[in-house]
Amino acid sequence: MRPIRAVMVSHNLELEGAPNSQYELTSGLIKTGNLNPIVVAPHDGPLKTLYEENGIDVSVIQPVLDPVQGFKNLARNINRFAVTLDRLKPEVLYANTLQTFWAIEAAQRCRIPSIWNIRESEPAESYFDFLPEKYRDLAYHCLEYPSKIVFVANSTKENWRKFNADDRMTVINNGLDLVRFRERMSRVQRDAARRSIGLGDEVVFLIVGTVSERKGQIDAIKAFIALPESAKASVKILIVGDRPRDPYSAKLHAALEEVDQKHRGSVIIVPETGQVELYYAASDVFLCTSRLESYPRTILEAMACGMPIISTPVYGIREQIRESVNGIFYDPGNIPQLTEAIGKLAASKGLRAQMSLKSSEVFASLTSYPQMIESYKELFIAAAASAKTKSRRDLTREVIRNVRDRWLFW
Repeated sequence: MRPIRAVMVSHNLELEGAPNSQYELTSGLIKTGNLNPIVVAPHDGPLKTLYEENGIDVSVIQPVLDPVQGFKNLARNINRFAVTLDRLKPEVLYANTLQTFWAIEAAQRCRIPSIWNIRESEPAESYFDFLPEKYRDLAYHCLEYPSKIVFVANSTKENWRKFNADDRMTVINNGLDLVRFRERMSRVQRDAARRSIGLGDEVVFLIVGTVSERKGQIDAIKAFIALPESAKASVKILIVGDRPRDPYSAKLHAALEEVDQKHRGSVIIVPETGQVELYYAASDVFLCTSRLESYPRTILEAMACGMPIISTPVYGIREQIRESVNGIFYDPGNIPQLTEAIGKLAASKGLRAQMSLKSSEVFASLTSYPQMIESYKELFIAAAASAKTKSRRDLTREVIRNVRDRWLFW
């Protein structure tokens, strides 16, 4: 069977969980011989180079949701993307995250089957409140169009259950490309990594993820401040993923100023980096302080490294971690609980070793990368098979007719 021509839409090309997962999905499907993709994104980033180094076409388009112009040109921008789809003539469109609803709308206008990967766990009824009211209905109607809507966690799918009238929703857990991840980890050794960061014999607690209100990294600083004085000297906290342009970054750095001067060096805030393996290699325990997640990639990476985990039990995280086996849960924002968990793992090398072993075992029990790729492959084949063959002229006429007939777009 010839490869399926697919447009793979990402909201950006940054080194974030969702775009990274899309990269691994795309490259994995190519290796099966079932996909001939072009990746499309409205915002450039480091992943563009990675795609291109692996022979995958990438097109950075003009933003549809324009942060400068706001929403005044949204209708026109969706029309423009529909014309782009007409030119590319894919058999299937894949859209990653709710932020790409505009791609699903454009695919529907062009009668191109679509697959929508929803990774957000915000309340469904209010998710699109950031849009002007006249566009919210359009965004929610997009849930009626895809061949399949794929969630990465059962709990996130449950959030959107009321929109699943025709049973088009399914769950495929994220799988981690172990070959790629282990190749990256092989570049660093623990002792060298710790020396390069300036670590000694401390127990190192690691948070990885874009610094943001949703991820709640300030919890870790508050918990460190609350540790007994006797414990502070044996603990280091690494917060990797600082993005100074995010207002939460200023709050995080302000919180760091609250740490006593003699211990301030025990909390290290690191900018976003393409060398996150350095910090995994150097660390002993993984922290996840998020308020909202679906099925975070970072937790899979931590378990692949055999790390004990302290985390909030939100959404799909409960589907990844086994409480009291390879992880300790604390309620989001509950600093006494987090402080107790940090102190407990910092004080017991034996407990860390036991939970480390279990973390590797739990990881092995989750959805594997090959299993994930096989599940998506079946969806792409089914979506492509559902498409009606159209001539270029007929497709163009239909795009024009749809644009004309929907007053919202004029």
